[in-house]
Amino acid sequence: MQAGGHASEGTTAEFVSRTGPTKKRVVTVPAELKRILAEDRSLLRWFEALSYSIRKWLVDSVTQPKKSAAARVRAAAEQVGEQLFFCHGS
Repeated sequence: MQAGGHASEGTTAEFVSRTGPTKKRVVTVPAELKRILAEDRSLLRWFEALSYSIRKWLVDSVTQPKKSAAARVRAAAEQVGEQLFFCHGS
């Protein structure tokens, strides 16, 4: 690594980031899940504190194709309930 970085003992290494500025990733929350989250402010804060990946996973599990509106509401409630249980214990 020293040879590749042209570094030797006593020199200062300079690190350059090769990634550009990243855009904030936003998850589009479906109406069914928004309604559930709006019922309790602490629930909404919990959801917003989740990482992008977990929020996307929750939203994707609610909005899977071939689900009726009622099934999406049930899925949203189940997913949020399960995540709260696993995060905060029994």
